[in-house]
Amino acid sequence: MPLLNPFLRAFFRSHFVSQCSPVQDHILLVPVTEILINTRDRESGTLYSELAGQEEFLGSHVLRIPGGASANNASLIGSRESRGKARQYTTINGRMVVIKDSWIYANKGL
Repeated sequence: MPLLNPFLRAFFRSHFVSQCSPVQDHILLVPVTEILINTRDRESGTLYSELAGQEEFLGSHVLRIPGGASANNASLIGSRESRGKARQYTTINGRMVVIKDSWIYANKGL
């Protein structure tokens, strides 16, 4: 039986679920289960599966997309006209991430 993703388990038990309304204005950036279970944070040495339950980690993985995710979907996945352009998005806890060429980069927090 496959393991339940620690991020998803923690997210759906958190208060962030009620903050993601309307749901079409939010996108979850869900880390791969194997990475969460088998990888440690470089600074603290803590497994990401343990960090996944912390509010800062959860909030940093929820994007707010004004006007709805479906309206901005092309810019997120890289349509022809947006390919190569970096786009900034705000997370639910106020941090900024940059999406460029299907890669997500952390930016300085606000």
